[in-house]
Amino acid sequence: MKKLLLVLLVLAASSALMASNMGFKLTYGMISTGNYQLNWVGLPYYWGTAATANSVCADIGANAAEVHHWIRGVGNEKYESFLCGVGGTDFTINPGEAYLVKVSAATNWVIVGSHNPSLMVNLTSAGNYQLNWVSVPYHSTRTNASGLCTDVGANASEVHHWIRGAGNEKYESYLCGVGGTDFTLVPGEGVLIKVTAATSWTPSHY
Repeated sequence: MKKLLLVLLVLAASSALMASNMGFKLTYGMISTGNYQLNWVGLPYYWGTAATANSVCADIGANAAEVHHWIRGVGNEKYESFLCGVGGTDFTINPGEAYLVKVSAATNWVIVGSHNPSLMVNLTSAGNYQLNWVSVPYHSTRTNASGLCTDVGANASEVHHWIRGAGNEKYESYLCGVGGTDFTLVPGEGVLIKVTAATSWTPSHY
């Protein structure tokens, strides 16, 4: 069962800026059980300075095992991987991108950062899989998969998330304008979005 503690710290000084650039402290529970042990994590858009996969390992601590991200493209899509304490590709952490994290034991990761209200998340429709693993703002005005479809706009086609657990891991899916499981968006959880054409998305927020 997911246990999340979300504390919103308003950083803006004026009411005009209030809620546009918020600070966050989120305790995100990560699992190490199941066949795949996949934790897709969405970070705040301002997280660290010149952060890399190794920064994620260091921030999680001793139980951090692996950090991966999905490289999008045409014909060369793949996971890029870093093994904590071992090595690999120490790739850059990009705002708006979600990351796959594995841990060696159940871990509560305290994630601290803030929002960038001007950031546009670029979604691709190219390649064999058209996978866009994204971080939805922690203070998004959208609460479920159908709301996320609306927020992305006319090009949105599918929204998925990964259900974690022991033996019942699976993707839960919603097809925009069609239906499916209209799952709840959880702060800190990465979400997979597919689009029918290249789209620049500026997520809505409180």
